[in-house]
Amino acid sequence: MGQPMFRTPSQLPLGLTYARPIVVEEYTFGDYTESELDLILRARSAAGHIVSWRTPSNTSRALRIANNCYELSYPPPMVSSERNHASRALPDWDTDVQMDELFCIDELEPFENTDLLQAMIAPSQKRSNSPLIEPFDAKRRKLDVSSLRNCIPRPHMYPSTHTALTTSRYSTYIKSEPIAIPPYALPLPAPLPYTRRSWLIPIRGEPPWLHASTAVVLRDPPEAIYDQERNQLHWTIASVQAFWDFLKANRNRKSFGGYGLSFHITQIYGGDYTQTRSQSASWLGGFGQPVSASDRDEDPDDEDRDASMHQGLVKHATALTAMDHIKIYHDAQFSMEIRSLLHTWAFACSEAEKIPLLEGSKLTLLDERMNGILIL
Repeated sequence: MGQPMFRTPSQLPLGLTYARPIVVEEYTFGDYTESELDLILRARSAAGHIVSWRTPSNTSRALRIANNCYELSYPPPMVSSERNHASRALPDWDTDVQMDELFCIDELEPFENTDLLQAMIAPSQKRSNSPLIEPFDAKRRKLDVSSLRNCIPRPHMYPSTHTALTTSRYSTYIKSEPIAIPPYALPLPAPLPYTRRSWLIPIRGEPPWLHASTAVVLRDPPEAIYDQERNQLHWTIASVQAFWDFLKANRNRKSFGGYGLSFHITQIYGGDYTQTRSQSASWLGGFGQPVSASDRDEDPDDEDRDASMHQGLVKHATALTAMDHIKIYHDAQFSMEIRSLLHTWAFACSEAEKIPLLEGSKLTLLDERMNGILIL
């Protein structure tokens, strides 16, 4: 009795769940022997079928249970072309141009070029669209941004005199309507007998209150000291010196009782003195007075209430220490008389010409704590 030399799916070892093909090596019954003719017939029959004979490999079964599938990739076939072969070879020297080497610009597709050079150019000042070169303006303002530390002789501080007066021979100032700075309102109440106030005269810079006149220092004498359109005072070194001498002369005459002067110089010079109030980093509180960042209340409700109290009279602005200015300390009862005196003073540009310096200007009146009261 012969023994089978194959396995079926039911005879697979434990742990294997896939079916292997049946491999028959030899199958005999008893002592049966085949003749050579039978072997030849079996070989012909096997060769004519799809299934061919193969020898089982000795590959480990553990390598046959992987789940990855791989596909052999071949490079794409090469398309034979005479032009491709010709383009790889360099033409001989002094040979004629071939037709396939000629291109017509009109037959090319339109090309949109990106000008990257403009992105590398730094922004410059806006120029005129006129093709002609504009002549240089000889009347263009030339600002003096140097320090005013040595503009006037020292001392820069004159304390108030101890002269007590109740009346003055000067009239009150009625040339324009005053603008109150919150929380002050018009009409102002009568001041107490010993109340002190001060007038702020800008020399260079911007006061921290809207509608107050700004000031610049010019190198050349201007045609007009006050620019009404810009609400700006135009000073020169000579006019500042003359104005300071005028104030000292009034202090010596003792026409306004306790009268003091101070000249304040900013520590920020050589920079931009023409910045707008909205560009400043300081913050103005709800009562129209500049306060520091540490004193600012971050409550949004308070900010809305403060904004309603401003009524367009104040904006973000620099502190007084960021501008050159003069202060005139005086008794509160003489504030309007001193303002009238400032209005009448004129700067003598020459022996035959005098220009009113502060005519039409808007000066700020401060209280004892340097808070704005009104603009006049």
